[in-house]
Parts: sequence; structure tokens; C-alpha cells
Amino acid sequence: MKIKKILTIGLAVAMAVATMTGCGNTAGGNAGDTTGEASGEAAENQAEEKATEDAEEAGGETASGEAKWKLGYSSLAFFDEGCKRIADGFTDHEGEFPEFEISVLDGNSDINTQMENIDAFWTNDVDVIAIQAYPGIEANLKKFYEAGKPIIFVDFYPVITDDIKDMEWYYVGSGDYQMGCVQGEYLAEVLPENGKVCEVIINVGQKNSIDRSDGLHETLEKLRPDVEIIDTQPGLVDTTTTMNVVEDWLQRFGDDGIDAITSQSVASTAGIIEVLKAHNLTEDIYVVSGDETPETAQEWIGNGWLDATAYFDLQDMSVKAMEIAKECMNGNPPEQKEYLMERKIYTKDNLDEYGK
Repeated sequence: MKIKKILTIGLAVAMAVATMTGCGNTAGGNAGDTTGEASGEAAENQAEEKATEDAEEAGGETASGEAKWKLGYSSLAFFDEGCKRIADGFTDHEGEFPEFEISVLDGNSDINTQMENIDAFWTNDVDVIAIQAYPGIEANLKKFYEAGKPIIFVDFYPVITDDIKDMEWYYVGSGDYQMGCVQGEYLAEVLPENGKVCEVIINVGQKNSIDRSDGLHETLEKLRPDVEIIDTQPGLVDTTTTMNVVEDWLQRFGDDGIDAITSQSVASTAGIIEVLKAHNLTEDIYVVSGDETPETAQEWIGNGWLDATAYFDLQDMSVKAMEIAKECMNGNPPEQKEYLMERKIYTKDNLDEYGK
């Protein structure tokens, strides 16, 4: 009997913009007509200042065509396909937001690297900071809040401690609970009686992980109370770490003791697939993931390595973050603080619709 596992993923960019006003050369009067020259210069400067003000009020570029504001985005890790997709969204859609100069930095899944990114944005005096935050780094953003600079968390829900409980911020992410639900619904349909599931999460205590896991657990409990999730381990958005986790599961539970594996990042999904391929188990264990690029989904699902994935275009989060940034800088900060995107499940049966 064919039995398979679920994989889910969880995404960084930076934008920057500086206020610019242009100066033109005075063309009025002759060399001796200093009154006319001064008057002409004043009129020209006044006209140019008015054009700049009009452009700023319209939320666009200045009269000189330069970006007005800086936005910096720090990704959690470029090596994760999902995270890189979000980061690329800031640059891929930069032309839709000409009022911003955008900077994107790689956090390399390292808290010290991301702290350096934050410091670099602060030194560069960005007007808005967006971040796919490494858990525990949030307090380092307090200085942006105190300086009146908008903070936008992308993909990973922030960990808010007592020292920053009054800090204001925006969040753009996925419906994490809903993601776990649609994965659970798929498994409920395909798992055998008394099926056994192993779960790879992003990290212990991280809200994205908790919500996705809750959605999965509660959906299976409701639809398939006979199914048991026999172990949950963090994959840390890392392929090698996840491979070690899966190898350990195969040693503990045996090749026939696992019916499905779930994961919360593309990097972890890659690790699961590699181990199952090495053990010739891709036809025996269900794998369900989320947020792969269309190219990766076509390869993995097409080859039978991945059975189902919960997907929405991750760049939708990048665009929404830039829209929020624009509204804030135009003096109209949105009252809504959190924005969630919803996924749907894709299998080989509707793969042709993936990413469309």
C-alpha cells in the first residue's frame, strides 16, 4: 500500500528610499540684470519645489525622477527557495513602487548576520524596514519604532517580549493555521487506517510553526481520529538538519512504521525527499509540502517525490509589504495591522494550475 508524508514551508527583502529635490539653472535676464536674474531664479525654484510637493503628495517620484524613500528588507535565508522567492518579490516588483529605493539583504539563517543587516539599514537611514525575522531578533528593531519608522514583519510572525510589547508593527504572512488545515484534509483522504505521521516544523516556539502544526493536528483529530502524529521535530529551515531528523525516524520507527511526513519549509522538504529517495521509499511514504516555486513543484510532484503541496505565490507578501510601506510614508498608515494570504492544495491532478 502506498503511504506518504506532508511537507510544509514557511520566506527577505529590503527597500530603501531617499527624499530628493532637484535644482535647475537660472536662464533669465542679462549679466547686469541681477534683479531679473534673482527674480527668475526664485520663480524657477518655487515652481520646481511645487512640482516636487505635488509628486510627493501623489505618492510618486520627485520632480527630478528620484526615489523619495528607502526601504530595507532582510530575508531569513536566500538558500531556502521559499525565502528567496519572497526576497525576489521586492526587486521583481520594484518598478511598481518608483517612490522607493529598495535594498535586500540575506540573513543566511543566522541571528548575528541578521543583526548586522538591521544595523546596516539603520546606518543607511532607511525609512521603512521589512524583515523575515530570525526568532528572538525582534527587540533589535525597537530603535526604528522609536524613530517613527514603520516596521513590517514578513512571513514569520514576530516573537514579542515584554521589553517591546508597546512597539507598533505590521505583519504580512500566510494563513498558517489554514495551511495546516488543508494539508490535514489531504492526508485525511489518503492515509490508511491507523496511519502514522511524522512532522517537521520550522522551529520550536515559533508562531508560524505552532499555527501550522495546530491546523494539521486539529484537522486530523477531527477528520481522522485514528491517525497518530508519532513525532514532531524542528528542521530549522535547513536541508541537512532535516535529513538527519528523517534518518533518525527511519531508525526508530522502521521503513514501514511511517505513512506520511509533514514539513514547514521548502529546505526541509528537500531534505525529506533526499532521504526517502536514498532508501527507495518515495512510493511508500506520503510527502506533503508548501510554497515551492512552480518549477520545483512540477519536478517534485511530476517525479512522484512529493504528493501534495499547499501553495500561494509568496511574492504576494512582498507586494503587500510594499503597499503598506507606501501608505505609511504617504501619511496614511493602515489601521489593519495583520494581513494573511490563504493557500490551496495542489497534487498531480491539478498541477497544471499551479502558479497560474
